[in-house]
Amino acid sequence: MRALILCAAALIVGCSFSTLTTASNLDPGETQLLIAPGYTRYKRGSGEPLYAPQLEIGGRYGLTKRLELGGKLWLPGIQIDAKYALMGYEEGAGFHLALDPTFGYMGGFEGTATGEGNTLEIITLSVPVLMGWRFGTDELIVAPRVVDQIWTGTGASTMTANIASAGASLGYSWRVAPGVRIIPEVSWGFIFAQTLFEFGSSVGANGTMAQINLGLLFGGDEIEARQAICVDAPASAPASAPASAPASAPSVAAPSAPDRP
Repeated sequence: MRALILCAAALIVGCSFSTLTTASNLDPGETQLLIAPGYTRYKRGSGEPLYAPQLEIGGRYGLTKRLELGGKLWLPGIQIDAKYALMGYEEGAGFHLALDPTFGYMGGFEGTATGEGNTLEIITLSVPVLMGWRFGTDELIVAPRVVDQIWTGTGASTMTANIASAGASLGYSWRVAPGVRIIPEVSWGFIFAQTLFEFGSSVGANGTMAQINLGLLFGGDEIEARQAICVDAPASAPASAPASAPASAPSVAAPSAPDRP
């Protein structure tokens, strides 16, 4: 029980179930920064729910037309991901589909609820499936996912655990200005299987987590802005036609030789 209390507190402090990105990729060479305050609710079994504020900071980079790299951090965790476009990566497509496998790590958490120090490390592997519907410059994003967490630690009451969960996120990317987007997002997940060392395995929905975020995205419109400048620039005056060659002087017939007498 002490280990479960420690793990529940760790989930609130250091784990995120958010997506906070679009299904469409950045263009190659584009960058984007993220700031996302939020709030998390976690409930396990019949226990009282736990609530905590959250703040996520991250960035993304367009590597190729199909591949985008990203990362974010929060206290005290970090996450990296690689988003790969499966459909709709060409500009102008209305529907986008991408896989966004992620790796997360949280370490250094200590709990002293029972007077004994316990350290905990959590490795999170997640595979969100990003589905996006674009409306001009805006996008509706639905992201179902499966998550596997491996918990290890030290201390008299800390145990190794493997917990599998599933859930989804719903967000909307709204472009409010060139290079500035707002993504309100709601995420929800539930535990469906777990294995606790020396306590065996169990299957069933015995834990839920809900998270709400307001993401602010900066950047990501560099190429689009350059294209707009090129389109709005006045066309250069057409080159003047070459001057016509002067008409040749009329030929004058040579005088004929006078007749001999």
